[in-house]
Amino acid sequence: MEYVAWLIIIFAFFRLATALVNLVAQTHLPEPDDVAGEKLSILIPARNEEENIGYLLEDIYRQDYKNYEVWVYDDASDDLTPNIARDYAAKDTRFHYLKGEEVPEGWLGKNHACYQLSKKASGDFLLFLDADVRIGQGLPARSISYVKRHQLQLLSIFPMQEMHSPAEKMTVPLMNWILTSLLPLPLIRLSSRPSLAAANGQFMLFDNDSYQKNQWHKAVRQERVEDIAIMKEIKKSSQKGQTLLGDMSIRCRMYRNFGESVKGFARNVDAYFGNSYVLTILFGMVSTFGFIAVACGLGYAFMAGYLVVALAVKGLTAAAGKQPVILNMVLMPLQLFAFWIIVATSLKDSLNKSHQWKGRDVS
Repeated sequence: MEYVAWLIIIFAFFRLATALVNLVAQTHLPEPDDVAGEKLSILIPARNEEENIGYLLEDIYRQDYKNYEVWVYDDASDDLTPNIARDYAAKDTRFHYLKGEEVPEGWLGKNHACYQLSKKASGDFLLFLDADVRIGQGLPARSISYVKRHQLQLLSIFPMQEMHSPAEKMTVPLMNWILTSLLPLPLIRLSSRPSLAAANGQFMLFDNDSYQKNQWHKAVRQERVEDIAIMKEIKKSSQKGQTLLGDMSIRCRMYRNFGESVKGFARNVDAYFGNSYVLTILFGMVSTFGFIAVACGLGYAFMAGYLVVALAVKGLTAAAGKQPVILNMVLMPLQLFAFWIIVATSLKDSLNKSHQWKGRDVS
């Protein structure tokens, strides 16, 4: 037991160091060092997004970056999403509405939608945005400048998460807590190892030449977690990508209740652990019950120190993600409880091959 306790403590300090790196390193978009003027194609796959799509289109419409086009792909919506998209297309010639096709066999819906959008794009850069994202002034220029400075084929950003209900505060911070305590984000760009890959499909900015040559969404057409899969493919092909954390210039309210959060995160929680449920469960066991093993193996003084480190990790990851630090530390036990519900749901859906999202099978 003593040996296990020391392994748990070493892992805790690894996570502490990783969280500290992600807090102090440049993991947010800097100000641009040049004036980006290239044409930007903003590509939005949308399925039943009447509550969100208008806000995003208005954000784009009001941007001071003017050299852009917008394509909205209506992925079989049965709400007012098409009407809202067509209204903007009628108001501004830079906005376009694209009625979706039936998803062909061998494709998942979002991957097919993104691929169809890419065929319409004429910009130097392709920016795929989820319809529930909000963007602030200057984001296009800052993003393109960063891609050019570091010669990236892909820049992805985890938006700053807006959380209003107690259920959201129990679940949404889990994504940031896992990512920024296990993966030093600078290594995504600096290392060629595909295992050091992370990305978020809510914001994916591609160099168009590279995208058209490699057809990234077509290459991962059957992947449930297409964003991470694309970043891995980019690294395998010796190209460069980077993933950053968002600030007020890019934010998102992902889910609005506990059921939505569990269903949404259950689709991809295992992807953060190399698609291994064994590693996912092991991480959960250590994170939830590690203090017991430390107490049994090394005593209560070590247990107290371990708990301090665990809380520090939680605080640092919250700070890196622009989330409330004290609140996240207080809610940590409830968030761990939510983690287990998500893992159990994900495992059940995988065994039954029944991962569902927006009325579609995404297994």
